[in-house]
Amino acid sequence: SWNLHHVLPKKLDFFILLSSGSGIVGNRGQANYVAGNTFQDALARHRVSLGLKATALDLGMILSVGFTAEKADVMSHLRAAGFAAMREEEYHAILDELCNPHLEPSSLLKAQVALGFEIPETLRSKGIEDPGWMHDPLFKHLYQIRTAGGGGDSAEDSVNYGLLLAAAESHQAAVDIINDAIVRKLCKALTIEA
Repeated sequence: SWNLHHVLPKKLDFFILLSSGSGIVGNRGQANYVAGNTFQDALARHRVSLGLKATALDLGMILSVGFTAEKADVMSHLRAAGFAAMREEEYHAILDELCNPHLEPSSLLKAQVALGFEIPETLRSKGIEDPGWMHDPLFKHLYQIRTAGGGGDSAEDSVNYGLLLAAAESHQAAVDIINDAIVRKLCKALTIEA
């Protein structure tokens, strides 16, 4: 990848690096593989910082092709570790989009696209315990993502603070309502108990 970065012309229609989600969350016994994938992600960011096109795709598993498609036990292990699988057609559609020569160069935030992870809600619905890496503060935001049928807002999320403030009988009551709203919002963002 580094050699291609130096040898290829600077003005390319696209520069896609195929990486793995293991570069983000690690994978026991595969430090070399993890390091290689992390390098791919860093190279994409480096190119984008230079104003060049680049995207690193952090993939999980592709269902019908590749090593995991041939090894059911490996696929099962990776699913239990929180990795998601995609169909080959989905992968090709993503590549089609990223190979579009009319796409503007990525921003640093879009230089790395993580596609290979399940969210905690989905894992639980499949009876899979949250993998250890999900408890790292870096990934706590995943607990706030809801699927379309994921139960919606909890009772505390649906509190109408505007109505409570309008009904407040004193300045101190209004301050207490605002403090409560701020504490709940911060706790939700930090994924800690209120």
